[in-house]
Amino acid sequence: MIRDGIYYALAFTAGGALVSWLAGPRPAMLLFALGAFCGWFFRDPERLVPVGPVAVSPADGRVMQVVQEGDRQTRIRTQVEKRGRSCERWLPLWRSLVVNQGESPELRQRVVGLRERLVGRLELMYAPELSTLSDSERRHLLIVLEALVDVESWARMQEFFGLSFDEACAAWTQAIDRLLPPTPLAA
Repeated sequence: MIRDGIYYALAFTAGGALVSWLAGPRPAMLLFALGAFCGWFFRDPERLVPVGPVAVSPADGRVMQVVQEGDRQTRIRTQVEKRGRSCERWLPLWRSLVVNQGESPELRQRVVGLRERLVGRLELMYAPELSTLSDSERRHLLIVLEALVDVESWARMQEFFGLSFDEACAAWTQAIDRLLPPTPLAA
């Protein structure tokens, strides 16, 4: 359970106990119900994230369908912009994870899992282009794409080369477009 949830649940439950002691159990039912709701709402169940080319819902729901929309340039631009924003937001945490992963098997596994999910997203986004490659070529291209759009790659473009967000996105977009094989014609 998330720490804040424990405090809310305990506060409502303690309030319910106090009201129950002073006025009886019936008036305290709402406070007990709110305490139970906080316990349920702030739970933090262990979630297993599948490895591979899968889409994962950020909540407990299910992803029912993934639709490839847009032409090649739209898909590349969308993936690059989302990845760039993600890299900017998570860079400090990512560096901490990478530096400390040797000290903890759990951290090491988390880094591996994050990289595997990135490869899965790349497979989904560029499925039409990747479908034209042999298994070996596909694997090699995914390795190169993952290295290209790595968090440290993003940081290097901005910190070392001084690129703005838009310039870094343009650099990634151009590189990805050159690396991907031609998009097959729709049947």
